[in-house]
Amino acid sequence: MFLASRFRSAWWRMSVWAAGLSLFTLCLSLGETPFTLNVTQDVYQAEEHGNTTLTWLFPVKPDTHSLYIDIMYVRPERRIYLYDSEHELELYPHELYRGRVWCDLELAKKGRIECLFTDLKLNDTGTYQVLVIIDEYHDYKTCDLNVTVEDPAARSPNKSV
Repeated sequence: MFLASRFRSAWWRMSVWAAGLSLFTLCLSLGETPFTLNVTQDVYQAEEHGNTTLTWLFPVKPDTHSLYIDIMYVRPERRIYLYDSEHELELYPHELYRGRVWCDLELAKKGRIECLFTDLKLNDTGTYQVLVIIDEYHDYKTCDLNVTVEDPAARSPNKSV
């Protein structure tokens, strides 16, 4: 009796798992794939006083009604860029980044977030998180930016060998 009960329990769990897998496969075959945000690089390298562009990609549909983008420096938490198609907000809320970061909103509406960081500082080094919400779908990704000390010899026209 105990063995039969365990068999039924295992069979039930396998059936539920198989049903979930079948539903997921059906959604994929109908073209309803899960919303996924992708970062083009996990780690970005740049020199102090230089520039770099952080890029993320996500799918958009022509009938998208709302778009929300939140780019943050993780520790300490600093909101760098904030866009909400349903509310008028200050796009660059943090004073340390205002004037040094520019994100292309037109590209973002097409599924590509490109944020140009200019005049990089050593304390820009760290983890950045991007949250994207499109209608009822959402995802977030992190990437790291490593800013190194500028090599003065690299830009000097009179390099000694």
